[in-house]
Amino acid sequence: MDILKGKRYDIMNVLWEEGRPLSAFEINDIAPELKMPTVRRCLELLLKENIIKVAGTSMNGKVYARNYTPLLSREDYLKGNAKSRKISPVEMMTALLESDGITVEEIEQLQKLLDKKRAELENK
Repeated sequence: MDILKGKRYDIMNVLWEEGRPLSAFEINDIAPELKMPTVRRCLELLLKENIIKVAGTSMNGKVYARNYTPLLSREDYLKGNAKSRKISPVEMMTALLESDGITVEEIEQLQKLLDKKRAELENK
């Protein structure tokens, strides 16, 4: 089951992209389409589900704000989501390779990953 739906995924995506602890105010500044009440409620839910943690506080104007950091990496989320939906690696790669937005550089990156994995499996 997908644990990150809708706005919660959007907030996690901001945290993953920025790669540093962020306050609700910062998340709202980065993604203004996410309204502040939505950001706060989603952060509460993500905290409760142990998907993020409080990573200190910072001053925002005249108030202290809690900063949040992910406990779940994007890679682990994607792996778990694919596994729970029973998506095979071949199906996933097919979907990626058939997408319009893939670049030659991304294909080269994928090839390197495939070569590395093949070498690991052959050496077992």
